[in-house]
This record gives sequence, C-alpha cells and structure tokens, in this order.
Amino acid sequence: MVNISSAPLSPYLEVYRANHTIAATTGFVLNLFLFVVIRECTRNSTQPAKVLLMVSTAHDLWYCAFELFLRRVIYQTDGIMYVLAFGWDAHFSSYFNYLLGIIHFFNMTQNMMVQTVIHRFRYHIVCSTTPPDYRFLFRNLLMFALPSLYLSLSLKVALISGTEKSYDSAMTQLPEEWRLVDGSSNVVEVALWDDKWTKIFVLNNCLVAGVAYHMCLHYIRMCYSSINRTQLSSSVSSKTIDHRGQFNRCLVAQTVCMTILIIIPSALWCLNFITKAHGLYLGLPSMICLSWFGAINASIPLVYVKTVRRCALDILFCRRRNAPDLSTMSKVDETNSKSDRKH
Repeated sequence: MVNISSAPLSPYLEVYRANHTIAATTGFVLNLFLFVVIRECTRNSTQPAKVLLMVSTAHDLWYCAFELFLRRVIYQTDGIMYVLAFGWDAHFSSYFNYLLGIIHFFNMTQNMMVQTVIHRFRYHIVCSTTPPDYRFLFRNLLMFALPSLYLSLSLKVALISGTEKSYDSAMTQLPEEWRLVDGSSNVVEVALWDDKWTKIFVLNNCLVAGVAYHMCLHYIRMCYSSINRTQLSSSVSSKTIDHRGQFNRCLVAQTVCMTILIIIPSALWCLNFITKAHGLYLGLPSMICLSWFGAINASIPLVYVKTVRRCALDILFCRRRNAPDLSTMSKVDETNSKSDRKH
C-alpha cells in the first residue's frame, strides 16, 4: 500500500471529491431519517413491510457512512484501474487499509444482493401458508453475503498483484488532471487487465452480478403473478390493493435504481477493462452513480409509500401523526398465500 500524499488537490479532483462527499452525506442523512420514519409509522415491530424496508435502509445507512469515511474513487484507462483515496484511511496502517478495501467493495456488491434477498423474501411471504419466518430472511442475507465477500477478496488479490508488479509503470501513464498540484498523486492501488488475477475478478464479477440480477427479476415476476392471481380469485378491498400496489412499486423502483446506478456502471467498469479503452474520465460515471445510490434509494419509499411519506411530513413539521401504519400493507402479504393456495 502506497502512502497517501498530503499535498493540495487539483481543481478537478476537488470537484470529484466534493461530489462524493455530498452524495455520501446526503445518503446518510436521508437513510437515517427514513430509519426513524419507518420506526414511527409501524406499530408492530415484526410487520413484514417494516422488516423489508428496515433491512434495505440499514444497509444503505451503513454503505453511505462507510463511503463518507473512506471516499475512494477510481480512474480507468488503457486497461489500468487506479484507486485514489481521499478519506480518513490516510491515518491507518497498510494492513488495515487492505481490510478497508475489502469492506468497501463488499458494501458495493451487497447493494445488489440485499435487493435480491428482499424480493426473494417477499415471494416467500406471498406463497407461504404460515406467518413469515424471519430466519429465512436472515439466512438468505448471510448466504448472499458469501458471493460479495468472494468478489471483494478476488478484487483485493488483483489490486495487490497489480500494485506490487506494475505500480511504477502505471503511474507514468496517469494524466495530469488526476494528480495533485505538486505532481504527486493519491493513487494507493492499481489493477491491470494484463494480470491474470484481474481477468479472474472481472469474469467472477460478471457471473455473480448476472445471476443475482436474473434472480431479482425472476422473483419480481413470480411475486406479481401470485398477487394478481389472488386479486382475481378473492375479495380484496380497494384499500388493500392500493397499499399493496404502493409497496410493489416501491420495490420495483428500487430495483430500477439498482439497475441504473449499480448494474450498468458495473458493466461499463468491466467493459473498460476488457476493451482497454482510453479516456480521461473513464471510471468517473461509475463512481458518481455508486456514490449517489444510497441517497436516491432512500428517497424512493418516501415518494412511493403514502404512509411513509405522510409520517415523514408529520415528523418534519412536528405534527400529530394521523396516518395509518404499515401493518395494513404487511397483513396483505401474510393473508395472500392462503387464498392463493385454495385456488
């Protein structure tokens, strides 16, 4: 691990770091606020709707906090990836920074895995004839964390290999815009496409992301199909249908957010490696999207779920809360399955 310079940043890097800081701070504040709102607008602490929203919000809160702490960004060109550090990791030892790097990419990958687990658990609720088994949810969270951990370790091996073998030669190709004002840099690690470990990581990343995204879409389709059958074959009130639709749209919107801000940037990231693309701003779109994911993902429940939105406004304006809680929305999923099985 290379020591981080204390020289002033160039204007370009100042803007880049400022965007990362603003995005992470906004995401942290929004997710913290959403966490409080969800607690306030749910009377029953074990309602499925609350649990699913809490899982997503808690992870995004941790993700934004870690991004704010670490503030690492990347630059890619000619098959080389440079990792630049602008956070507090400058004050820690090299070995501890290795651990921070692993946790950093693990958090990024878990953004996708958590969404997949949420859709899988929602389908489990809809199709089960028994009350929700939250052990199923937490078992899946642990199970889906294993691919994220494997990818994080795979990337770290590629970065260690690239830094040890080719750091000096890679630095000769770093453009002036990505350097500090004194000509030094905050590049702490590099990975090269010519290194076999980088190829292994990119292949693993494509496979794991592809499978997880396919599973996410599969459970969305299956859940919608099951719910639609229930609505057609049983007497469901319009209020219940409206509450259910809000939560469905919220989850689908979060999946679209994941697609735009994680899946597509990840694909571009891998494509830049494979094609050895040359450019001054490659890697910039990927990191900007990833840095804003937590903030945008937190705003979705506030927009799509009326109960959450009303409760948020009541808290902001110190009003007495009259909005219904999430239990109405949650009970729908718990009772759907019995009717679905009968038909």
